[in-house]
Amino acid sequence: GTRGDEWLLEGGERGITPSSIRASRKSAYGSSPVQPILAGSATLFVQRGAMTLLEYVYDFNSASYIAPDLTQLVEHMTRGGIRGMAYARNPWSSIYVVTNDGHLRVCTYSRAESIVAWSRLDVGGTVQSVAVAYGPPGQADEVWISVQRGDVYSVERFDPQHWQRLHSAGNVWHV
Repeated sequence: GTRGDEWLLEGGERGITPSSIRASRKSAYGSSPVQPILAGSATLFVQRGAMTLLEYVYDFNSASYIAPDLTQLVEHMTRGGIRGMAYARNPWSSIYVVTNDGHLRVCTYSRAESIVAWSRLDVGGTVQSVAVAYGPPGQADEVWISVQRGDVYSVERFDPQHWQRLHSAGNVWHV
């Protein structure tokens, strides 16, 4: 992804070398400098302007790459711009998005099941950044945030056993 468009680089059987590289433009959405996320067979990236999260996938019907807008129905949540994101795979596929105004948004994402569901996550402060680390076997991935509350900055971890304890208590309804 570049500021103006998206390119595919190939190198043939021997890989990419100075003499074998081939570059071809695949689309002209334009990318923000936010690190993209590889989620299954899709690449999720922030479009130039930093307000839209796009899902870059190959469309077999048109034999080309397309980029459906994952924020189309929730534009109000990313209107301030997106400055960072991280991807947690366990227990559910979730994209944690930090906006320029310090809000934390979460997108439960599963293209195979046609799930794209957004929510706000209030942490009582201004979120500076988010990161995800793989969790131990049988536990959720660890989500870490840097947050400012007044003059105090802290690094905090979401409880990775929260969902396990919640579900072990009995029937749980996610609405």
